[in-house]
Amino acid sequence: MFLQGNSQGITFIFSSGDDAGQPCPQLGYLTNSAGGGSYKDVTGTSIWSDDPNATSVGGTNLTTVANPNPTASPLKVTSSAYRYEDANADTITDPIDPFGTGNLITNAKWGSGGGQSTIFEAGSYQSEANTGSTMRMDPDVSMHMGGCPFYINPVTGKPAAEHCYGNDSYDIAVIGGDYYGLIGTSASAPDFAGVLAVAGQEEGGVRFGNANVLLYQIAQKESTNNAFHQGISAWNGVVTVAAGTKGWNPIIGLGTPDVRNLLGIPTAPAAGNPQTSTNP
Repeated sequence: MFLQGNSQGITFIFSSGDDAGQPCPQLGYLTNSAGGGSYKDVTGTSIWSDDPNATSVGGTNLTTVANPNPTASPLKVTSSAYRYEDANADTITDPIDPFGTGNLITNAKWGSGGGQSTIFEAGSYQSEANTGSTMRMDPDVSMHMGGCPFYINPVTGKPAAEHCYGNDSYDIAVIGGDYYGLIGTSASAPDFAGVLAVAGQEEGGVRFGNANVLLYQIAQKESTNNAFHQGISAWNGVVTVAAGTKGWNPIIGLGTPDVRNLLGIPTAPAAGNPQTSTNP
């Protein structure tokens, strides 16, 4: 289906998952019908984000700096600038039961999913990145996912004591006229779909098909085009990426796009100042 869609210009975009580098519970967590068992998450990656004919989107925790207008009443932010981001997974310190099986996961993490597929070989485009494997590796790119979800301890019924890194952030979405804070790669994936929509518009309505081919070609010239933020500190419970490390990695992929540079329109206006009609 993905191959057929690609041939018709359709791009498939999937979240890479929110369980960092260990998204797969040990089998007993799902099969122990008696409940009361204690199990761990193990390495793996998410289907269908590992399909080579789909674009897998991971996530980071973004920090910006805001410049308030001190004379405005109520106080308004006049501009906001990129500071840095990290992709360090949050450790969920209390056991959780995410699927309600009556069993517990004791080493759960919240962070950008990614890793090596055990099903699919790498698409030819991925040979242009040093992934270290002939199998499909994901994610391909990342956007902001924010961090630290709200879990209830299934034993005590109280909020789990979570360990979070710094000031975790979230997306603000307008749904039915109301504002909601959203976190996870379920937010970063549609964000990137929006990027591709703008890209298609800029190119006069072009349909990209498998967008990975273009993304990895652009990434080959990263030293000159500044299309991606790379060198981002990252950890997913399996892999550690030191700040300043360039290139693809299994936590954020090629990096997070600097959208105007990625699309080749560096002088285009941004969305607008925060709390205005173009960026409410």
